[in-house]
Amino acid sequence: MTQGSSPLAVLSHGSFRTIWLATMVSMLGHWIQTVAAAWTMSSITDSAILVALVQSTIHLPLMIFSYSAGIIADTWDRRRVMLFAQVLACSSAAVLAAITWLDVISPVTLLIPCFLIGTSMALHHPAWNASIADILGSGERLPAAISLNSMGTNSMRSIGPAIGGAVVTFAGAAVAFAMNAVSYIFLIAALYWWKPPKKVAELPSEEFRIAATNGLRYLLMSPNLLRIISYGSAFGLSAVCTMALLPLIVRNDLQQPASVFGIMLACFGLGAVIAAFLLPWIRNRYPIRHIIRVGLCASGLAQLAIVAVGRTDITGLSLVVSGASWSILLNLLNITVQTRTPRWVIGRALSLHMTFTVGGMAIGSLLWGYISQISSNDIAMSCAAALAILSGIVGVGINDTNAGGERLEPLNRFVPPQVDQDIKPMSGPIVVHIDYRIENSDTSKFLKIMTQRRRMHLRDGSYNWALLRDLETANWWTERYYMPTWTEYLRHHGRRSKKDGEMHDMLEKISKTKPKVRRMIERQTVPTKISSADFFQ
Repeated sequence: MTQGSSPLAVLSHGSFRTIWLATMVSMLGHWIQTVAAAWTMSSITDSAILVALVQSTIHLPLMIFSYSAGIIADTWDRRRVMLFAQVLACSSAAVLAAITWLDVISPVTLLIPCFLIGTSMALHHPAWNASIADILGSGERLPAAISLNSMGTNSMRSIGPAIGGAVVTFAGAAVAFAMNAVSYIFLIAALYWWKPPKKVAELPSEEFRIAATNGLRYLLMSPNLLRIISYGSAFGLSAVCTMALLPLIVRNDLQQPASVFGIMLACFGLGAVIAAFLLPWIRNRYPIRHIIRVGLCASGLAQLAIVAVGRTDITGLSLVVSGASWSILLNLLNITVQTRTPRWVIGRALSLHMTFTVGGMAIGSLLWGYISQISSNDIAMSCAAALAILSGIVGVGINDTNAGGERLEPLNRFVPPQVDQDIKPMSGPIVVHIDYRIENSDTSKFLKIMTQRRRMHLRDGSYNWALLRDLETANWWTERYYMPTWTEYLRHHGRRSKKDGEMHDMLEKISKTKPKVRRMIERQTVPTKISSADFFQ
């Protein structure tokens, strides 16, 4: 399947289709609740900050807990993680419906369940996104599956708000919250009946602290991922202003009821759905960095149109553009992270991307709400638009290498060595020396490769990497690095990708002798107990 293939093609896979359909039902409930929560808050308080805080309480847990959730997704049973998250969301939505029905709703009792639902989303999303490739069994289907996810989510974004606005208008917010609680039951059932194949792990799961450190190290040693995350953060910070202030714009500026608010959100979702269908075509024809920059500028221009014209019809059209920009950027950045990250760290990479993107949204909701309260909606939207356009103009580039060229599949060449000592899993630290014989004419090429090797080793868990040159025989070089334990050394080699293997093949080609690997364990020379005889010797 090519990058331009229809996203609908992946629905031929039974397990993916079942979970995806159940996910769409839960997303429908989520958007019904989004309308109800925002409108309820605007009904019980005139504070722009509290209205904007509805978005923040959903986004804030995604910022706070996403990285921990990514570690859990990489080291725990993902199906059980998703089940727990959905049960938490269902319970929180049911509580919110009950307190609204009993008419004890207040800003605090509204925000706490929203925060818990956001927490469930933080737990669920890294595990679900990391599971997509495992379910489909093919990396080639991944862009289509991600596009389908986005398409479905934004379809629910179109339908859900319209339904939510009608439900709030004619039945009340409590019914809308109850509908959301029921919607989670379908996904709980789908996950309960899904039986993923059991994986036999050759090595124990990483400890939480080590997994956290390794994930951060991988990000810091991956410049392309850092750029993607910076774009996501800038977009989240600027684009969320539209969603955060839309209830106030519809109620106060446009003087329209809740049903129109739902229609406005539906316009946003419509643009997102159209963009999701067009994204495979766009990806095949334009560089990623250009798509991202145009999307940021389009988002900012749409915000300017909303405040400059102040008409309901123009606001709706502008929201179609905003939704299209939202869908294209978030979808494209998600695809780029997934296709340029190896499976061993995919949950952590996705969660870090989500942390910074949603963190930008959470901070932006508070920032624009505060600016709106001390000045006006128009000034807050104009500032957000300026930030989006500026980010699109001056943003740094992303390497446009296609995902297929990354070759991140496991290399599976490593054969654990036979050791003469009694090595335990936690024995260490392990010191690795690799000797190369390089002619002077190949030194420049060798150093260029070793620059990439350094990043590879540090990214995959080693430390104290160094390149040494023999003073007496200048064409002898030694690469040295440390691993904390024997288990981490074995895990380190299990992370090698086919792209890393190509680098090793290039080294073997320019080395005049086969590189010699020496593995050592560091030992202290000071005895644990010093006798008087030892002291006077």
